[in-house]
Amino acid sequence: MSTPTPPAPRPAAIAIVDDEPRVRERVEAILGARGHRVTALDNATKLLDLVRRVPLDLVLLDVMLEGMNG
Repeated sequence: MSTPTPPAPRPAAIAIVDDEPRVRERVEAILGARGHRVTALDNATKLLDLVRRVPLDLVLLDVMLEGMNG
């Protein structure tokens, strides 16, 4: 008797918040290539707006953001 194959994981909804464009772009490319739904943002104010509208599974947040720190 064989073991049943577990279902494939669903893509995660991920937000990346970093004020450095290169960091956002690279992380977005890596996670997007793995099938995740990625939203890249440059400040925490935009993140607060996003989380009011969209359920997220994960937030990757730069802790040294200008204006509002993580």
